[in-house]
Amino acid sequence: MARGVREVKALLEQAGHTFVPYCPLKMNEIVPELWLRGLLADGTTTLLQKLKEGPVDPCLEPQVFEYRLPKWLKKIISFLLKPVSPHTSAKMSALCGVGSVPELWKQHAAVEVLSADDAWSCMKAVTDGEGLPVAVQCVALPWQDELCLRFMKEVEQLVKESKK
Repeated sequence: MARGVREVKALLEQAGHTFVPYCPLKMNEIVPELWLRGLLADGTTTLLQKLKEGPVDPCLEPQVFEYRLPKWLKKIISFLLKPVSPHTSAKMSALCGVGSVPELWKQHAAVEVLSADDAWSCMKAVTDGEGLPVAVQCVALPWQDELCLRFMKEVEQLVKESKK
């Protein structure tokens, strides 16, 4: 797939098109940073206050147990789990919350860096892929089907011309 994208990219650039790099978001970084740290920025304090008012579903007890741990313990658990389970470590670190305005700005800057990655550095080429079929997938915004079809027609013509 990466080879196909590289070939089509080169052909389109030779034809005068401009590319805007895009890299899909990395879910293993997004969930702790955006979802947990964003929703639980106060370190789960507000959520725990709401849960005090009534019974907690037994299915949620293990999750709420993690929320009730003191911040210092969450940090220690996160530190100890980092080499063994980076995903769980990031989750425990995110449950500590943001803490202060400077940390909130740092978290916001980290989110911007995640979305600014270069798409071409994210792709990995298939080794020993000589002779395999090459495909490129094109997508467009909703209700922009004609634009996508026009783009695919251009790609098809450029690839045919390059094979001659």
